[in-house]
Amino acid sequence: SSAARHATTDSTPQDRTVITGAAPRARLRDAPPGRAARDAAARGPVRGAAARHRTVAYDVALPLPLTLRLVEWSAPGQVPLHADGARLLEVAPHYGLPLPELCRLFDSLYVSFYKGLGGVTGAMLLGSPTVTREAAVWRRRLGGNPFTVAPYALSCRAAFRAHRGSFDARWRRLQQLAPLLSSTAAEEGGSLRFVPEAPTCCQAHVYLRGDAAALDAARDAVLRERGVRVYSRLRGAAVGPEADECYFELTLGPRHLEVADAVYVGAWRAFFAALAGPQPGGRKGVGDAEPQS
Repeated sequence: SSAARHATTDSTPQDRTVITGAAPRARLRDAPPGRAARDAAARGPVRGAAARHRTVAYDVALPLPLTLRLVEWSAPGQVPLHADGARLLEVAPHYGLPLPELCRLFDSLYVSFYKGLGGVTGAMLLGSPTVTREAAVWRRRLGGNPFTVAPYALSCRAAFRAHRGSFDARWRRLQQLAPLLSSTAAEEGGSLRFVPEAPTCCQAHVYLRGDAAALDAARDAVLRERGVRVYSRLRGAAVGPEADECYFELTLGPRHLEVADAVYVGAWRAFFAALAGPQPGGRKGVGDAEPQS
């Protein structure tokens, strides 16, 4: 893409870029400008400002029509459009557009190598020579200037080459698992709610009803019993419509494609059994202690 011809790498976990000007990008003539675009045009060019667009917000891919409208709205006022593309590779299959076409929508673009790709750390800023040169100066000013970035660059390149083609299969696998695991939870008297209900990439937020400490205890019980960790860590508590849920991020990596349905289902059944504790009739939740002789 035009944006991808010039780039600067960033080996720090946080991307800090200063957008100083607009680079040429493709115009979408089929989408007429809306009110925001007309208002921007009436005000005249906007200098030294940037519109920031996230390709994924809370693990929900923004609808492509909305993304295209944002591109149109920013054009008349000459407002540079920067995309936080940390999950760009994840959502590309959902959008159904080749990566070069997605990149051409924006004046500048941030791409992560350590998230869905699994590099040690590192990111890349794509944009015009003006943007990347200015960003390189600010990267140095902000301390993102190690003696060498070679180990990170090699890790990023290896991860990109190994996993860039896996995101479509990972997304489709999560689309299969979401209803399966939600129904499994319901059968066990529990609740497992995916947001979005139909995942738009290989990552989703998953909500569990219950106390955070009890949920973590059940998770740990399943890990001891089966060697399977159903989630890594909870990211929020007392959330959801009734403020009685906790949530975690579920991300499918390339190796998750090799895990059979039965492993997921069995682990979550064990989780809800552990969460429920001892059952009438002697049924034992996973992790309950055996009677001592």
